[in-house]
Amino acid sequence: MLYVLFILLAGCGAGVITGLIGASAVAVAVPILVVFAGYDPYEAIAIALAIDIFVSIVAACSYSSHSRVDLRAGAYIASASVAGAILGSWASSFLSAATLGGGSGLITLGIGLTFLARPGVMDGRLLNNVPYIERLRRQKTFLMVAAGLVIGLICGVVGAGGGMVILLALVILLDYPIHLAIGTSVLIMIFTAGAATIGHGMYGAVDIPAALMGAAAGAGAAVVASRYANAAPEHVLKRIVGVIYIAFGLLLAVAKLGFPGHTGFA
Repeated sequence: MLYVLFILLAGCGAGVITGLIGASAVAVAVPILVVFAGYDPYEAIAIALAIDIFVSIVAACSYSSHSRVDLRAGAYIASASVAGAILGSWASSFLSAATLGGGSGLITLGIGLTFLARPGVMDGRLLNNVPYIERLRRQKTFLMVAAGLVIGLICGVVGAGGGMVILLALVILLDYPIHLAIGTSVLIMIFTAGAATIGHGMYGAVDIPAALMGAAAGAGAAVVASRYANAAPEHVLKRIVGVIYIAFGLLLAVAKLGFPGHTGFA
């Protein structure tokens, strides 16, 4: 009974985090599945990725109903990020786990603090004084492909959550409103999580019954969370993003810098 409860809890947590800020379900579901449900990390990641597909579909539909999904940007960024992730994964093999996890944790923490303290400036205006930025923004196709490559590279090197990095790039680099950025982020996560789940499935690592249970719970949570996010004012949603970034940043920084021998939750 507890086993089922923890799977449902992992699904609910995944749905809330994806519906609210477009973050990957893996960030919430994997710790619960490993620590409480007793799954091997590799198996837990496979289940979380499968859950991610369903909760991202539900969240994307909710944001799309409010015209807050950019299909064109989603297609370009998702395609380009694959190549960047491959290169980043190769580069990460030359860096220590403490450097990777601690560094990404501190960066995420700093971003979260800025979102929380100064939500009004966390948009494209941060780059307005950067030379040629406006000219680059007029070349949207090039910028989306470049952003996808950088997003994939960062995710591959530091292991940062794909959804969080995508959200940040859309808000600051491409100057998207926060709601449109989250909607586009969850669209991208459908395809990235789907591809990763297929990869895990080829080795028989996906516990399908557990994934379906978690997905059912997560879909319901994603409906509620995405409805709240769509109704929330932009400054409120940015502060929610800030709180969640701070939580993830602290968790990652403490795990990797405070306890170098700790392997984390993934």
